[in-house]
Formats: sequence, structure tokens, C-alpha cells
Amino acid sequence: MAVSMISCPSCRTMLFTDTIVCPACRHVLDKDRAAMVDNDDLGSRSEQIPCRSCGEANQIGLVRCWNCSAFLREDIQEAYYKMLRGEREVIYSQPNDRRTTEPEPELPSPNQTKGDLIGDDDDDFELSDSHSLTSPSQASANQE
Repeated sequence: MAVSMISCPSCRTMLFTDTIVCPACRHVLDKDRAAMVDNDDLGSRSEQIPCRSCGEANQIGLVRCWNCSAFLREDIQEAYYKMLRGEREVIYSQPNDRRTTEPEPELPSPNQTKGDLIGDDDDDFELSDSHSLTSPSQASANQE
């Protein structure tokens, strides 16, 4: 997938081509689209926090920096690494824990023919008058 980037004419921050307002300096790149968007939706500097690693502004509520992927909160970083180091409990199923609520399906025996497999459940099936049931050899004979 190709991604197109431009630089902000005011501060030279790299931006996506569809960016309306530069998040770094608040320079308006597309005045027509900015007029259609509510100012609250454009985000403000007060709703952003700087990354501890690279200093880039990030929206409040993000777990990792969009620029360098560093954790934005130290407590989340510690919990993540603690989870990675921790041992995971493995639960093994016992062989005698098989389900007994559903009956085992009846499999046809090798000695049964196709006619033996047709049961009473086929009695309610009827073809419409516009269709008929013929074998392939009968169908080709009828066409000639």
C-alpha cells in the first residue's frame, strides 16, 4: 500500500496528504475542508501529551507513541513487561472430559447401499410440474 506524505509549509513536519491541520504548529493546509470540520474535531495541543522517548505529540488515551512506538505511560510499560515475563498457566483437558450430552452420529456401514441410506425424511420432497427427474441417459435420449 503506497502512502503519500507532504511536509508542513510552516514547520516542515511530515504529514499525510489528506491532513487538514498540522498537529505540530496548527497551520491550516486545506481551508475548504477545515471550514467543514468542527474545531473540536481537529484536536488541540492541550489534548496531546509529549512522548517520553521522541517528544512527539500524541493524543491522550493512546498506549504507545504513533511515531516511535514507545509506551506513553510508565505504569502501562511495567505491566506489559511483567505480563511478558510471567509464567502462563497451562490448562490440560482430561481424556474422560468428553461430551456426553450429544449422541454420537451414526456412520453408515460399508455394507450399506445408497438405497439403504435413503430414509423417511425424503418423503416430503416433491418436484414442481415444470421439473422432472430423469437419469442423464434418459435426458440425452429425450433431446434427440
